[in-house]
Amino acid sequence: MKRQLILCDLDGTLYDTSSVNFDAYRRALAEEGIVLKVGDFREYGLGNHYRDFLPRLAPGLSRESIERVHQRKTELYAGCLGRARENTGFFRQLEAMRKDCWLAIVTTASRACTNALLAHFGRTGFFDLVLCGEDVRCRKPDPEGFLSAMAHFGMEAANTTIYEDSPAGLAAARASGARVMEVTFPGLDSDLADPPTD
Repeated sequence: MKRQLILCDLDGTLYDTSSVNFDAYRRALAEEGIVLKVGDFREYGLGNHYRDFLPRLAPGLSRESIERVHQRKTELYAGCLGRARENTGFFRQLEAMRKDCWLAIVTTASRACTNALLAHFGRTGFFDLVLCGEDVRCRKPDPEGFLSAMAHFGMEAANTTIYEDSPAGLAAARASGARVMEVTFPGLDSDLADPPTD
């Protein structure tokens, strides 16, 4: 019987998707006539929910436009996955732990993007549970997602370890009462750059 629960964030923990998200948002915002720069995306976008960072990246966007941009980004996401990188060392650790531990993802990413990413790397079905942004009412730094995952498996915080990378995610993990491990992804977002201009 498995007596431990491992909860993992997705972006920046399991995968480096910074270039993927940047490219998809850049293309979606371009359709609105807005130019997205890497520096702005690094400052506001990485590790944050789109409803929090899009108003800062593009202050003139209406609420309806923000939702339209996010929907378009989701549609473009799969076509940008060639730039994603898997945290192979961390996955080797998870492979070793899965015999004795339940494995779950808790992410603010959409289910469509999460499923596309896992499928791209052949990881569909690797995790025992995948909780996405649509599955919770309160996003990180609120601990709702982590607490929901614990409840799903009937696990206490004392038997749960959370792997996270972003400030919001780490705050949510600590608020859950579980053991928290900060993940350092080698070379995270190192290839994130503005596209060349013609």
